Amino acid sequence: MRLFLLPFSRCSVRTPRARAGTYSDVFAQEPLLTESPMWHAPRLLMSSPSAGAARGVQARVPALFLGNLQAWLTGAPLVNVVPSA
Repeated sequence: MRLFLLPFSRCSVRTPRARAGTYSDVFAQEPLLTESPMWHAPRLLMSSPSAGAARGVQARVPALFLGNLQAWLTGAPLVNVVPSA
């Protein structure tokens, strides 16, 4: 299946079969403010971030944590460090 993302002002995702809507689990500002227009956007489906549902994540996360803990304890570089803004 191919998806075609249109500009947010159109607020829709098109598939070969149907015009369904826009789905997002990440926003520029989180949590969304009460007055955010996103709460009232037509055809916008919002959910909490879903990356944690990836296959195999339950095995990878503890291994990553334990590896980083060992690195931190020994002064070695950590893995997957996100630079501060």
